[in-house]
Amino acid sequence: MKSIFRLLFILSIILGKIQTTHGQGGNPDAQFLSVVREYTLQKDGSQEYKESFSIKLLTHNAFHRMYGESFIVYNPQVQKLKIQRAETIMANGKKVQNPANAFNEVLPSWVSGSAAFSHLREMVVSHTGLEVGATIFLDYKIETQAGYFPYFSGAEVASLTSPAEAFKVIIRVPAGTQLNYKVLNIRLAPEITKEKNFDVYVFNFGAVPALPQESFVPRRYSYLPAVVFSTSGNRDALLGVGSVTDAQLPPDAIRAVRELKEKAQDTPSLVAAVRNMVANELALIQVKPVYTGFKMRNLREIWESRSGTMAEKAYLLAALLREADLNATPVFALPSNVVLADLLPASLIEDFYVKTEVDGLPEILLSPISASTRDERPYLFGMSIFGKGRNGKMERTDIHPVNSEYRVEGALNIDTGIAVSGNIKVKAEGIFHPFFDLIKDKNALATTLKNIQGDKTEVTLQRSNPRRVEGSISLSEHKGLKKKGDVILLEIPHATSGVDSWNARVLTSARDVPFSLPFFVLEEYKYTITLPEGWELITPEYTREVKKDFGGVSLKLSMKGRTLEIYQAIEFIEKEISVLNYPSLREILNTWYDPGLQVLVFRKH
Repeated sequence: MKSIFRLLFILSIILGKIQTTHGQGGNPDAQFLSVVREYTLQKDGSQEYKESFSIKLLTHNAFHRMYGESFIVYNPQVQKLKIQRAETIMANGKKVQNPANAFNEVLPSWVSGSAAFSHLREMVVSHTGLEVGATIFLDYKIETQAGYFPYFSGAEVASLTSPAEAFKVIIRVPAGTQLNYKVLNIRLAPEITKEKNFDVYVFNFGAVPALPQESFVPRRYSYLPAVVFSTSGNRDALLGVGSVTDAQLPPDAIRAVRELKEKAQDTPSLVAAVRNMVANELALIQVKPVYTGFKMRNLREIWESRSGTMAEKAYLLAALLREADLNATPVFALPSNVVLADLLPASLIEDFYVKTEVDGLPEILLSPISASTRDERPYLFGMSIFGKGRNGKMERTDIHPVNSEYRVEGALNIDTGIAVSGNIKVKAEGIFHPFFDLIKDKNALATTLKNIQGDKTEVTLQRSNPRRVEGSISLSEHKGLKKKGDVILLEIPHATSGVDSWNARVLTSARDVPFSLPFFVLEEYKYTITLPEGWELITPEYTREVKKDFGGVSLKLSMKGRTLEIYQAIEFIEKEISVLNYPSLREILNTWYDPGLQVLVFRKH
């Protein structure tokens, strides 16, 4: 028995030592001396992007693994790339010009195997004369034909892969053109001047840090200094985003929908079947909308190629659901804090979903690229979704906090054969609710709870809709008990997709950026366990509680006669935890993950 507690004690010491290591420390591998990014809107509607930077290499790792090459993606059908400067100044001052064979056009790896996007190119610039102390200089521009993008827009985060001594964003628009912009997470006003026939906006961020390498980092535009801009504030200008030239489904697609409709037992199972077909049977082409001019192929091409971008798969999924006589609208997401009444940065559009309804219940969001068992809303707090409304106008919907709750009450019995039986009541919503899995098999409810899977279970559902499920799990001959020497161990059953799944058991002792939790959460477990005659609880009774404004944890274990009473709960009502509150968050999570509080140890005489 002493060996088990010694093992738990040593484990806690090891975790503690790991957690005292600060993840952001150390000297950088390289230092940007200057980075300037320029956006220009010409009077004829064409656009130009120019980037120039110089970076000093400080370690061998900098040029062996980080900055030996630069990669520039563009579309030669509508864009022209011009390299204006590519050279290295070595530590001794010698200038090394990039030779002709240092510039090589290749197909971007993420379009490999897709003929539809094989026209895209990636210029690989191999830098020469590299050594510790050398400085790389690169200056290039991309000219884009008028009409390729829906309008002029852009976004820049003032943080790079290495720290920079100077970072500047310059925006030029024809004189008199309204430029809508917003500076995020820093107080900074642009210097506005006139240059020939242009109004020029200069955002000088000065010295900027490297992008944080920590885990659980918030979305960049929620906490890093940044600027977003556009010349359009009209939401309807976004109607062209992801537009298709032909929205007519081909006969094979219509036939596939009809077959699924004939097999489906109800509306939810039909929605799941159509979504799974698009998610699983059509390959995902990871091309961002900015590289396609925010345009898509027609539905026939998407279907017959058996592949599509996230945007294309969303529009195809919506069309297939409509063919099945269901309401469905393709939508895309933007960070809420970058969108104003007169500011719509189309360049940030990347993620697409499908909004639909199931049996008249509140609408849900489907992923077109994943056969997820859940509504996508709990993962999208802080985002706004845009889609065409019934009036033909673009509509915005802000994603508000979605409760993800998992409440369990269980009355269990252990028999002399070290098997467990009893009944467990479960209430689940949000990310804990496997709605589409339950359509196929009610026993999916049992898979939401760890340490009871694979046992003889019988599930009864009292209530199930896209928002929540309530049911009970009857358990018999559970083999979750483990015999170790002269003792028996039982891990307290928790949710499979809850805080235990966050991979946050090892945390640094300090942090430089806010900690972004995966989702809002409340987990609560109430168990009673009746022990057989002759059994002894070795685990000491305990009460642990940490409560803060943003969340807390409560763990209690007590013994009354032969009945063990367990209460465990953890809750977070804020999703982003400040650096100031990080020590308290760490205390909460460390308490929850403490193996001495999650594993019960018994001995039978």
